Amino acid sequence: GAGNLPCPGDTNSKDGYVIRVDNPQLENGQTYNGPALLTVPENTDNGYIQGYYPPFDVKKGDRFRARINCEYLANGCNALIRLDYQIGDGPIRTIWQFAEIYDGQYYSVDTDLSSLDGKSVKFIITVLANGQAKFDKVVLAGPRIERP
Repeated sequence: GAGNLPCPGDTNSKDGYVIRVDNPQLENGQTYNGPALLTVPENTDNGYIQGYYPPFDVKKGDRFRARINCEYLANGCNALIRLDYQIGDGPIRTIWQFAEIYDGQYYSVDTDLSSLDGKSVKFIITVLANGQAKFDKVVLAGPRIERP
């Protein structure tokens, strides 16, 4: 509902933002050695933010991988993270989703993209607040598509 936002975003914006974070501290206190995205939905009930990526030619064996967690000490974080895709102007479809809460742990996502082999795909990462968005700060550590 906030419209198009800049990337990297303004960390003081109530419209939501995404910024790159290097070597973030994970929810369990460990440090992830590499780049991550700190993704914060619009600060409203059931707020959301979506990142649209340019078309990517998927090959058999490609996998989406990342570590999903709330920012360290983001008590009250409760969000749904989704990986969607779109082919051309077709409908947006969900490949993977996960409900993340601040529980001191992280989740490793490893999703096979082979069903999209040979297609030019626009991927969309969505973070949706599950209710109030005030504390929702989601870290996607090392989000990437790996090709064998």
